[in-house]
Amino acid sequence: MAGNIDLKELMNILKSGTKISDLKVFTANLATKKGGELLHLKNCILSKQSNKEVKKISNTTVSKAQNHHANFTVNMLLEDSQRILTIHPILVYSINNYKLL
Repeated sequence: MAGNIDLKELMNILKSGTKISDLKVFTANLATKKGGELLHLKNCILSKQSNKEVKKISNTTVSKAQNHHANFTVNMLLEDSQRILTIHPILVYSINNYKLL
């Protein structure tokens, strides 16, 4: 590891919009009571998408507002697959070889 950073520094890196070459984060799903798996994400950035698409009904898209602030989550865009993954910043293990304290 290159060094250590705190949660505030992590959030500044995520919100800066810079490309993250290496992100390790633990999974957590309270609904299914599964988690603890370490995901290794490469080449991702903070997604700037404002609304989450819920379902399409005959060419009409129904959207809902995200509760990122209340749930303390962020959406990460995986550049290789164009997939959006929601993570909890407090479950980040390391970012760009900096370990989260």
